[in-house]
Amino acid sequence: MLTAGISSTPTRFSAEPTLQAASSIIDIFADENNAYDANFGVAKIQACLSESIKGARKQVRAIDSRKPGGRALKAWADGVLGDLTGFVEYRRKLGR
Repeated sequence: MLTAGISSTPTRFSAEPTLQAASSIIDIFADENNAYDANFGVAKIQACLSESIKGARKQVRAIDSRKPGGRALKAWADGVLGDLTGFVEYRRKLGR
């Protein structure tokens, strides 16, 4: 799922849409008590998100904060990476 969008040669332009997608998935599945949360397990989103952390980390590192807008993008991307890592751990602890 997300791993297909993570380039082997990350750029600051590939990081933003990929991380935005990860952030959106986190927002959608943040409440495990909603009826649509059943799709989280069926679609194997936990596995996809877990596998995407390494690639996301590479993309965040590839952002050049010296370029225009780079500092803000890097700060946002670091936050999303932290959210992604925390969300995967949180869902893992739920055991669903």
